[in-house]
Amino acid sequence: MSVLGYVRVFAVSTLLLNLLVVYLIVFATPKSLGNFRWHILTLHNFQMIFEFGIIYCEFPFLGLPAFVGFTVGLFTEFGIGIYWQMVFSSFVLFSMLSMVQLIVFSRHQAILPANHWLKLGKVARDLWIYSCYSLPAFCSLTMAVLLWSYDYHAALGKIENKYPYLSPFFHQPSSGQTNPSVTLVLWSLGRASIQQVLAYIPIQIFGAFVGTATAYLDYLETLNFYDGGRRQIDGPNGTLCFFVTCIAPYSTKLSALFDQIVGTAILCMTMAAMLDPKNGVPKFLHPLFGGLTVLTIGLAFAQNDAYPIHAARDLGARLFMFIIYGKGVWTKDDYYWWVPILGPLIGGFVGAWLYVLFIDFHAWSNREEDEVEL
Repeated sequence: MSVLGYVRVFAVSTLLLNLLVVYLIVFATPKSLGNFRWHILTLHNFQMIFEFGIIYCEFPFLGLPAFVGFTVGLFTEFGIGIYWQMVFSSFVLFSMLSMVQLIVFSRHQAILPANHWLKLGKVARDLWIYSCYSLPAFCSLTMAVLLWSYDYHAALGKIENKYPYLSPFFHQPSSGQTNPSVTLVLWSLGRASIQQVLAYIPIQIFGAFVGTATAYLDYLETLNFYDGGRRQIDGPNGTLCFFVTCIAPYSTKLSALFDQIVGTAILCMTMAAMLDPKNGVPKFLHPLFGGLTVLTIGLAFAQNDAYPIHAARDLGARLFMFIIYGKGVWTKDDYYWWVPILGPLIGGFVGAWLYVLFIDFHAWSNREEDEVEL
């Protein structure tokens, strides 16, 4: 029997011991410990997932895939890539660390005197507990972004040799964007096909539709309290502009259109500069820089019409609001609805092509062979 076989036999033998620990935590732990025992149970469950995940699913442990190179566990047998295996390992590991922190915090709070300055109130303790339970998800998302730029392709190559039908999923770049302006710009630059454009834009609009519906249902009781259950577009109890962009009272459609062209042009010009491989911006920083760009545009250009800079974001939301408010969503502000759609589409082309014409075309001597991977 191989070493791996002995390891797995040992893992099976520990299953009964782990189940015994679960039984003791649930039924033999003093009830006076309260929620503390459930924190211990959660920690033990993640420990079991970690143990069996490493032994059965990811052997050897994917701490440094550039050094390990490949895995021989069940995940590999089912064609799950190393990237996703590392994200899984990160989530379980962060969960264990978070539970250890929560256990220490709970016991520390339990033994502190009532008047101690470190003693937290019930609300603060609950917030800390909820944050500990949600922390692994946020840490794993951060790890996923960082790992995306890591050199794990050599290890993926070993899997692709065994599962060649999975190769398109490993190295196929995507031109998908949530913003139709960016999608159309990529098409105009030859980095997206017309088929991708026709597929992405309806999905982008549908995504905004679903997102608006979710937000509306989440705030339904708040809206009922605000307007007494009578949806109104305008007036002191008007709520339409909570979900779609509306023009300021002192602004005109022409100035709002210009505002959207400028705002989206800045967005797409910045994105073009960031995605240009000659500028050397690390890929794991793209989400951060993109978010800061949108934040900056919002701080500078939100006064006139709330800076939609995103045709699908406004059109998808307006389509859902049409179900709730009726045709007034189209006639409000003298048929303003087309401005946050046309403005971003024009601005996207203006910004991206300004970068191409005035910067990119003048750097042919330094052009790299690699295409931008989106």
